[in-house]
Amino acid sequence: MKYTIYFFTIFILTYLTGYLAWWLAPILCFAFFYFFDCKSWQAFAIGLTASGFAWLLAVLMKEFNSSVRIGEILATLFGNIQVTHIYILVYLTIGLVCGFASMTGRLLKEIT
Repeated sequence: MKYTIYFFTIFILTYLTGYLAWWLAPILCFAFFYFFDCKSWQAFAIGLTASGFAWLLAVLMKEFNSSVRIGEILATLFGNIQVTHIYILVYLTIGLVCGFASMTGRLLKEIT
């Protein structure tokens, strides 16, 4: 139950940063897991999945509410790959950054 609350808290915080600067998401993940207790691998997993899903949702909402399909333009720029691969790249990019930030926050708390 505690981890579900952590997941949804990180999800909401990183979803809101989808409309602000992207680098706020890892800072919020770092700070959150510095103050809340869990193991470092759990912090990484929660940070990766929650922030990845939040940004994927934000990207899909922006994509389908826009007249210009940015995913298709980026897919063409990357060498005619599928648009689905662009969405996977978004998920992995922000997910890994926030996952490592979460784990770093947890590990810093453990050594101090």
